[in-house]
Amino acid sequence: MSRSAVTAGDVLALTFVFALMIIYWPPDPPPPPWRWG
Repeated sequence: MSRSAVTAGDVLALTFVFALMIIYWPPDPPPPPWRWG
C-alpha cells in the first residue's frame, strides 16, 4: 500500500506534537553542567 498524500491523521499528529513542543519548550534553557560551578 503506497501513500502519496498526507492524511488527516498525519496533520492531527503533527499539530499535537508541535503544540506540545511550543507549550513545554523552556524559554531559557539551563546552562551546561560545566558552567554551574
